Amino acid sequence: MDRVKRGATATAVALLTAAVSALVAALLVTPTPASAAVAASAGGTAWVGSATWSVIPTSSTTGTPSAGALTLTYSLGLLGPSGPQYFDVVNTGTHALVSTDYTLNLSVSGLLSLGSTSVTLTSCSTTWNTSANTCGGTTTLIGTFSGGSSSIDSTDAPLASASRVHIQATVSTSILQVATLTVVANTSVSSASPRDVSAATTTNQ
Repeated sequence: MDRVKRGATATAVALLTAAVSALVAALLVTPTPASAAVAASAGGTAWVGSATWSVIPTSSTTGTPSAGALTLTYSLGLLGPSGPQYFDVVNTGTHALVSTDYTLNLSVSGLLSLGSTSVTLTSCSTTWNTSANTCGGTTTLIGTFSGGSSSIDSTDAPLASASRVHIQATVSTSILQVATLTVVANTSVSSASPRDVSAATTTNQ
């Protein structure tokens, strides 16, 4: 009888040991959510957990500009508006963009400020010759702004981090004006506007 009991006990222990071993093996084979995520990200497509994005207009052609809007001033006189002005828009963020929001606020003050006034932004794929008002590469129309404050979302933007776009700002008036035009130019990328940011970005810090 004792031998039968000892045999049953040994069998039970063996079965329990086998069950524990099988459970441990299953846990080692089945990836945890964290390891599954790592495995997925290590595959064909990498993901970005966080990034910063920022686009800044500047009159400087080099360096990293300080944040803020850019103010341009034009004379509207008897011979028409003063000539074009130039500025760059710089991607100072850490991630690539899809597009940028350009916002211009136009205000006219002076002796004669009737009619309408507009500003057209045109980019140059290389650099502008500011003396001859010509582009050595390809020009692209960003848009025409008029009537106070207006915005245009454009893919003609500094898409790569640390890149810049060279822009010409030209004024047009419907009738003769004797006044001063002040243009406040701003560019932005909103975290609430996913169309502006590359799909790889998930959060903004």
